[in-house]
Amino acid sequence: MYLILVEKNFQRLRVLEFGNELRVVAEYPCATGENLGIKEIRGDSKTPEGIYFITQIFRDTKITIFGDRAFHLDYPNFFDRDAGRNGDGIFIHGTNKVLQPYSTNGCITLANHDLDHLEQFINQLTTPVVIVQEFDSRNKINIAKLTENDFSLAKSLLLTEEIKPENIEYNYLYIVNLGSQTVAVGDFIYRPFNRSIMRGASRLYLKYWPTEGWIASQRLWRASPLQIYPEFPFKVLMARKSQSRALTAATQTENTSIAANSMPGLTNLVP
Repeated sequence: MYLILVEKNFQRLRVLEFGNELRVVAEYPCATGENLGIKEIRGDSKTPEGIYFITQIFRDTKITIFGDRAFHLDYPNFFDRDAGRNGDGIFIHGTNKVLQPYSTNGCITLANHDLDHLEQFINQLTTPVVIVQEFDSRNKINIAKLTENDFSLAKSLLLTEEIKPENIEYNYLYIVNLGSQTVAVGDFIYRPFNRSIMRGASRLYLKYWPTEGWIASQRLWRASPLQIYPEFPFKVLMARKSQSRALTAATQTENTSIAANSMPGLTNLVP
């Protein structure tokens, strides 16, 4: 699992790998907003600070002022909106010019070849992009896999009530904390029915209240089909008919013959 760290004071983007500890695996020079400080409103030419995620990747067939691709960040996130911040259109993107520090309208800009290299570390929706002014002991990033005791609680918080926990297999589950911002993230395989498989991701934005403890403030999740099987299992058999091969699909209730030439490109059938 990787975490992207943008340090505005160093004009640097680093990729951290999380194992037993955070380890730097890649580093690139970058440019951020021409004005210093945390982004507050649209048009202030400041780069936001906090925990963000990539919602969409845009690509172009030619090099433009934004390079040939751009990674859209989810600014303003829950914490930004809660603090009254606004604006949009914050990307990590390339450029067709020489990289200049503090030169953007709020985006994070990299050289095009560095952006190409960065993409291999990105898992859309689940790779955290942490943006800080300065990374030191006062502004520490905490990222940890949940303990065994926390696992059941985290699953119940990350998933909607309609999803049964027994239908979920987690690829990973972790929490990122930066100051007052805390986000739980899960990547999972979801089996809503016996014969369908979906890949999903869920994020939970948490706030801590001294009198109430942790409160789940916002939950975002998305799932996409990986594979959907027919309602009834079937086998594909090989037979000969009129000096040519035909396919016979045998279900629990009936046998149906399908001419082989009506299914072009169908090869390597496994009974």
